[in-house]
Amino acid sequence: MLDDGGQTSITTDPSLISDEEVVRRLPGVRIDEDNAPHWKGILEKRLLFPRCQDCGHWLFPIRDLCSKCWSTNLRYEEVSGKATLYLFVVNHVGPPIPEVDYSTPYPVGAAELVEQDALRFLAPLVNVDLEDLQHDMPVELTWIIRSNEPAPAWQPAGS
Repeated sequence: MLDDGGQTSITTDPSLISDEEVVRRLPGVRIDEDNAPHWKGILEKRLLFPRCQDCGHWLFPIRDLCSKCWSTNLRYEEVSGKATLYLFVVNHVGPPIPEVDYSTPYPVGAAELVEQDALRFLAPLVNVDLEDLQHDMPVELTWIIRSNEPAPAWQPAGS
């Protein structure tokens, strides 16, 4: 349990990955006591978000208190990975990212997870032709490798 002197406590699932290992494996990612369980989950190929234990509201972006009821009784839980494509953009240029070649179009999408309205997560879109991308199409979580580490991505449901 992460604790900041009684102000906030976020219960996390036990992980075999230490905080030090997360920092070592994800250089350049801002990791703190509130988001470390999310990043540990990514390294374990699990998409974890904080969820309020008082009202059930999922929190993303990650915060240390519930944006619906203001409770600090939060716990990281895994989402199903089932979603609908809320929006997408096709990048032709962008910042340097390992294993990203902008000489071919690079689609990225925000998908709304089935767990809650407006619970959205941005990730690359893979295993799909650009002409097949559609707003509200069903997508599912999959995993790609970036810098020798797992990274979440969206693909059409049933791919």
